[in-house]
Amino acid sequence: MDAGLIGLGNMGAGIARSLLRAGHHVTVYNRTSARADALRSDGAAVATTVAEACRAGIVLTMVADDAALESTVYGDGGILSALPRGGVHVSLSTISTALSERLAAAHAKAGQDFLAAPVFGRPEAAEAGRHVGIAYALAGLLRALPVLTASGRRVIPADIAARAGLDLDDGRRGRGSSALPAAVAEIAAAAEDHLQAAQKRRGAVTRAALPALLPAVVAQQSLKRLRHAGYDPFDPALARVDPLQSWRLTMAALRGRF
Repeated sequence: MDAGLIGLGNMGAGIARSLLRAGHHVTVYNRTSARADALRSDGAAVATTVAEACRAGIVLTMVADDAALESTVYGDGGILSALPRGGVHVSLSTISTALSERLAAAHAKAGQDFLAAPVFGRPEAAEAGRHVGIAYALAGLLRALPVLTASGRRVIPADIAARAGLDLDDGRRGRGSSALPAAVAEIAAAAEDHLQAAQKRRGAVTRAALPALLPAVVAQQSLKRLRHAGYDPFDPALARVDPLQSWRLTMAALRGRF
């Protein structure tokens, strides 16, 4: 995906780097050019005007407030005049409902789309969310491993299989290889590391953002059960539904922890 991103404070720069890491082509713009130039080494293209950042047809904005966004959107060379018909403006800023409604109407009149997708929290909170997402995905992959291998898919990465002494074809077939638990344990350890990294950032997570991080509770319990099963993902006990999962999620939400 090609996209422009306007506004490179702590949150904006972090979002730009996340998009670049994911393989997207990002053109960045900031009133203070030094902030944009700092992203060149991460692979970003640097725009010298707002209009240049709009050329891809998709532009994200992450600015301080209503006034900053209005000055970026309206006027000569602003987003409204520079974005092509059919283009999309995604506002990641926390702005007033009134401004959001005005922008939606103005973009619609220009044949463009407007999406308000405010980002809540600080960069540390966003980073906690990233770690939780990775841990939850890895834990889910391990839980689904019996089903995935039954379909003949190779699930264990080649480098992890090699370190565990697991033949890739054995890993694809699944149960029966004595090396499989070692490979599974390495993936589980990576998931645990991400959970710990997220938990170190608890203090940055607001109550409003907490629900988005509660999958950490599910991942943690899933990894605990897998550990008790000797990292054998085919252990029948792992196929049973956790009867206390709803209770754990409720208690985590009440305590404000994940």
